[in-house]
Amino acid sequence: MPSILLAADHGGFTLKEALKEHLTQQGFEIIDMGCHSTDAVDYPAVTQSALLRLHAEGIESGAIKGILCCGSGVGVCIAANRFVFARAVWANDVSTALWSRRHNDTNILCMGGRVTAAPRAAEIVDAWLAEPFDGDRHQPRVDELSAVGQTVRC
Repeated sequence: MPSILLAADHGGFTLKEALKEHLTQQGFEIIDMGCHSTDAVDYPAVTQSALLRLHAEGIESGAIKGILCCGSGVGVCIAANRFVFARAVWANDVSTALWSRRHNDTNILCMGGRVTAAPRAAEIVDAWLAEPFDGDRHQPRVDELSAVGQTVRC
């Protein structure tokens, strides 16, 4: 069972806390990278700290997965995908979460505290964590994503 790193800005704080409780009850080891209140913090800074920790903890090997929350989930997803090793998805439904794992081997799930209720978020997280990557014909595409990120410099 991989460890789960949770991080949020003030807009995602309440959802992060609900997911932390849900995942702890399931026996996951949780790394809580904050924030720890509804005081305003910037999602790019929160995401950067979280992604550096995810890299250090072995996200590329699958030893850990990340769940990031902000108001909509979009900001943290954009910020996360700036990192070459990140395959972050914004998912507001189970189907998107499942397909993102099957075909894209996503390793970071992004959700919005203002747009996704905690019970629905828990269903999405459970589905995302349980779904395996299909590999096979999808692996070359995932490899291409990594190659693009390592070679493109603007």
